[in-house]
Amino acid sequence: MNAKQLINLLGTSKEPKVVKENLNKILEFSKTGSEEKLILVSEGCVEEFLKVFELKNDDLNKILLDTLGELAKEEDNRTPMALEKVLEYTKECLNNENVEIQRFSSRLFANLSCYHEKNQGLIFKMDLVPRILEIWAVDNNNLLFTKTLVGFMTNLSYDNEERQVALGKVGIFDKLMECIPNDDEQLLNMTMNCIANLMNAEENKLAISKTKKMHKFIPLMTHEDEDIVEEAFDLVADIIVGDLCPNYIGSPEMVKGVMPLIDSELNEENQKKLFKILAYLSLDDDSMRLMIEMGALDIVSKLLHSKNETIVTSTVMWMGNLARTNETCKHLIKNGVLPIIMEFLSNENFKIQHLAAGVIRNLAVLAENRPIFLEYPEIFPKIIKLLSHKRIEIKDYGIECLNFLCNLEEACKIVIKQNVVAELMPQVKQKDVAKLKYGAVRVIYKLMMTLGKDVMLQVLKEDEEGYLILIFLMLSRFDILKKEGAILLSQFADSKEILDYLFSIKDFDYKVFMLMFTSKNLEILTLFFEAIKKCIITSEIAKISLLKKGLKRILKEYVDKFDENLEKIKEKEKEEKLEKEKMLKRQQLQQKLLEQQKEKESKKENEKENEKEKEKEEKEKEKEKEEKEKEEKEKEMELEKEKQVEKFKKLVLETYGLIEDEDIEEEIEEEKDEKDEKNEEVDEKIEVKNDEKNEKDEKNEKDEKNEKDEKNEKEEK
Repeated sequence: MNAKQLINLLGTSKEPKVVKENLNKILEFSKTGSEEKLILVSEGCVEEFLKVFELKNDDLNKILLDTLGELAKEEDNRTPMALEKVLEYTKECLNNENVEIQRFSSRLFANLSCYHEKNQGLIFKMDLVPRILEIWAVDNNNLLFTKTLVGFMTNLSYDNEERQVALGKVGIFDKLMECIPNDDEQLLNMTMNCIANLMNAEENKLAISKTKKMHKFIPLMTHEDEDIVEEAFDLVADIIVGDLCPNYIGSPEMVKGVMPLIDSELNEENQKKLFKILAYLSLDDDSMRLMIEMGALDIVSKLLHSKNETIVTSTVMWMGNLARTNETCKHLIKNGVLPIIMEFLSNENFKIQHLAAGVIRNLAVLAENRPIFLEYPEIFPKIIKLLSHKRIEIKDYGIECLNFLCNLEEACKIVIKQNVVAELMPQVKQKDVAKLKYGAVRVIYKLMMTLGKDVMLQVLKEDEEGYLILIFLMLSRFDILKKEGAILLSQFADSKEILDYLFSIKDFDYKVFMLMFTSKNLEILTLFFEAIKKCIITSEIAKISLLKKGLKRILKEYVDKFDENLEKIKEKEKEEKLEKEKMLKRQQLQQKLLEQQKEKESKKENEKENEKEKEKEEKEKEKEKEEKEKEEKEKEMELEKEKQVEKFKKLVLETYGLIEDEDIEEEIEEEKDEKDEKNEEVDEKIEVKNDEKNEKDEKNEKDEKNEKDEKNEKEEK
């Protein structure tokens, strides 16, 4: 019997028994070969099958779906078979309770979507995946059916980011990760291909990481099949080496699985990927601690000697991540890492250079590590060279290293000989990156304060804008920097030579000093007045310059409004105190509520009530004691404040007394004259403009009048 005759048989009867016999004949015919499958579809069997679907008979539907699944194995059949009604009937069958019907429906969708972009789109729009996952969750012990579903998901996820993202959101990774590892290599390969497809969408890297099942890939990294090994390394490296996953990739299973791979025989490419994976895994704090317990610090020290640039890059990054705690930094520096890592500061590879600078910066953070840097003086020129690097992040690391190391006097002595001020000053002058400016100013400040007068003069004389260090500190909106500015000025004021030079610099705008008088911080004001007093006593040039800028007038106003100024300072301190008290009360109230809650819970345990009451009494006594101590401290602080106020008052009067009888006039007239001249020029320009405007207006009026006259004449004519 040929294909056409078999199809015609379907229309001879609607009796289920007869239809079933005829369908079984067509099914057997469809399994005989590719040609038979193509003939059946070309002869119109699909349209006849739709009539069978309408009979709503499960036994018939089972055979029908099996037959359609067979026919859809042929690529040329997939387009004519993907009729809207076929897809709708098949979707209905997915919701059937019969397990076999569910399986055959899934297989038909899988076959129709295989290597067929149009069908993939049509089927995906039917929103079948949530139902497929429900079926998969129940029917998960059938190997053939699992392969069908993995194949179906692979088809839908092929080369379409929109579908890949959507699949990642419905929980597909939980099911896929159940198939890894697997003794069935075909299923394993299919699953890996499906995951590889899905990883083209960046969001899916986060989705798979959230499953916390990444460690399941690790056994595949030492699989007998080299292709599976490559795919496992590619997938894990691709997923982990990204910005989306640091909060999810770290897990004890992952670390315990990956660390032993260091000693396994891997090809060069997979070695590179392994150390990259380790570097990114160490971003997680728990993973980092576990790695250290497993000997990571010693491993890192050895790997730095590798001749492979990629391994070195990943190792330096790994080390940088490990050097996040004081303990690891101590261990690394004691194990002699510093002389090895400092060589990478001169590496031509920017990434290695950047990572090495980061490690050295981390090592320098800890105070007890810094003296070890002095044992390797050759590191300082390398750090200073970073300041002229074209990359901002590397400059920043260089400045931070110097900032930490210049807390040591010996380090200051070493770097000052290395022309460090000349390298730092461009960062002080630039206006684009505030962090670099701030860091450079701090380093120079430390050098001047540590090494004294000679370095202060060197800074001022080597660069014509060296005085900017003082200006930057004084104009800062941060009190800690203003305080340092006042201290630095006080240090300058110990030397007549420095003051004479400073106040003779043409571009040095020392009017900024006057802004310091507006500070509401008593400590800063006291330090500043002490510095000004020293300037007046030490240098006649400084005194005359300050008087010309209005120092006498400002001090007189300050003395006249002494009580008012002090009241403002006290008010500010009072506000700060009240704010602190409010915060403390809020914390106490929260603590009280917590204690009350604990009391309610503890009342359930009758046996422990007495003990808790005793504890409560002891706590109350402790609180009373703390409050008394607090009151005493506050009284002491009040007394200390009063002493500071008296000291400040005396200091201001003494400073004013030094210049009270001076007759040097404030330079105001010149400025006034200049302003008057400018105002006259502006007035003249305005008059000229007004004259021009008036002329234009007159001309416009005449033109309008002439036009009207002409118009009237025409109308009259």
